[in-house]
Amino acid sequence: MPELHPTRRRVIRLIRESGGITLSELRRRTGLSRSTLRQHLSILTRDGLVQAQFVRQRTGRPPLLYRLTLRSELAAPQTYAAFLRALFAAISDRAQLEAIFQEMGERLAAQHPEIRRLPDLAARLEAARRIFFPDAESTTVERTDDGYQFSLYTCPLASVSMEFRDVCCLARGVLEQMIGAEIGQTEWIVRGDPRCTFEVRTPVPAGQAKIA
Repeated sequence: MPELHPTRRRVIRLIRESGGITLSELRRRTGLSRSTLRQHLSILTRDGLVQAQFVRQRTGRPPLLYRLTLRSELAAPQTYAAFLRALFAAISDRAQLEAIFQEMGERLAAQHPEIRRLPDLAARLEAARRIFFPDAESTTVERTDDGYQFSLYTCPLASVSMEFRDVCCLARGVLEQMIGAEIGQTEWIVRGDPRCTFEVRTPVPAGQAKIA
């Protein structure tokens, strides 16, 4: 699935979580206007990711529910989570897992050599974010006091990382291979959902002391 607009990714997530949702409920949960939501839903319908169906009921006007199509579900985060969970369960040797993710990072870096050629560290991190987390709800890369960072609001690896803690470290290693710089990671919990921030610090020029 190609990279989606952040709002459309959020709409797909809400539809997936509910199994079917009305426009009114989408408006309540997103805070967006009906016209804005209709535009996004129209694009998702056009692209074959969402379909609208009237649901019959005994009385009253049948509600129009938006549901995901098979095409959208084929790329659902649960698919990747199930694959990773099976991989971690089958390979208990940490060294072997590290070797697999190391090779994955090297292959991605080789497939996208243009990333490391970018002179700007922020641009490298943003390019890696778009490739490695194309369907996740996240911020774009932002400037910090020490460097640059981006935060995941919904992580496609969350359900796996709760069970296999190593997956976060290994995923970070893949990103490091892609941008050619060390990356730090901070995790926190928001309303029961795990979230995380990836950060890369810019080196302090030689002879320049860092002010605390």
